[in-house]
Amino acid sequence: FSEVSLHYCTELQKFSYDDPNTLLRLRIFQIEFLIQIRKFEIVEELIDKALAYCYYEGLLFQLTQLYIMYSGFYYKIGFINKALKYLEKAESSLQYNALEDQLRYSVTIANNRIIMKTKLKLWDEMENDINTYERISKNVRDNTHFPAQILCYKCELYYQTDNLPALEISLKTFSEMEKNFDQDMSMKFYLGIIEASKENEEKFMEYMKICLPYYEKYKIYDRLTDIYKILASQAEEKRQYKTSAEYYAKLVAILEESGVGYI
Repeated sequence: FSEVSLHYCTELQKFSYDDPNTLLRLRIFQIEFLIQIRKFEIVEELIDKALAYCYYEGLLFQLTQLYIMYSGFYYKIGFINKALKYLEKAESSLQYNALEDQLRYSVTIANNRIIMKTKLKLWDEMENDINTYERISKNVRDNTHFPAQILCYKCELYYQTDNLPALEISLKTFSEMEKNFDQDMSMKFYLGIIEASKENEEKFMEYMKICLPYYEKYKIYDRLTDIYKILASQAEEKRQYKTSAEYYAKLVAILEESGVGYI
């Protein structure tokens, strides 16, 4: 993506094309770029026009992709319930897609639904969504990377619902899996949580020293909130009130910066 590419994409839309898919692909590129650079002002209007164009030209097989984009747009601006509704629209449009595309889009929809419900803290619905994601992913030809992601989602559910025995058991399997860097940081975080629950502060700090810089660098606010709360509480229990106050100040700062308080 680049500003130059966006300029040419906009200029190319001024021409007429025999294949309506050509113009639609240009519009989709423009929308994706604007979402990527967070220029949200005209995105909603552009997606609505693209959807109308699909219906007008009979390009119904493109609806699923556009609805997923619409959902992602609303997720990025914080309207998560609306984002979930557009995932439902995407799901209902799968009937217009070829079987191979249906599978690819179904995996995306299932994964995005888990991410969004995690943000909304809809833990009572998560187990079913994770099971759906696991079932669909098994049909993907190259599905070697799915097990670690699925188990990572399960660990998050166990952590958030305070099911630490299930979390500890899952971590034994998770530790033996091939993981990407983000998943490895999540594992270190969960291992730290288990140690904190056992009041093993030294071991907890070992894990936090590994993952905290990563969460601070990339501003993973939910993780930072939980870590700072634990660190502040531990310092308070040892009557290290100055250290405790510093962590509470960090906690307030990230809550103000991120707006996570409304979720």
